[in-house]
Amino acid sequence: MDTVFLSVSELLARLGTRHWPIVVDVRRPPAFDADANMIAGALRCAPDAIAELAGRVSPATEAVCYCAHGGDVSRGAAEHLYALGHAA
Repeated sequence: MDTVFLSVSELLARLGTRHWPIVVDVRRPPAFDADANMIAGALRCAPDAIAELAGRVSPATEAVCYCAHGGDVSRGAAEHLYALGHAA
């Protein structure tokens, strides 16, 4: 498994550069619905729809997934994207 974890500061350091990844909000629906905030420019994708998202974005573009707690949900989504041939 070759997914990489980025800290917030590492992600922000890429802001405005050609290394800015696609940011994907994969919070489960209850967590997403309970919070009016999300990262500006992020794509919304329910965790169970990650394969559909993979078909719509270039595998060459790095994807960074985030969830409510930064644990299993985002890690699972990134691993699924990686398994489908995406940089995640």
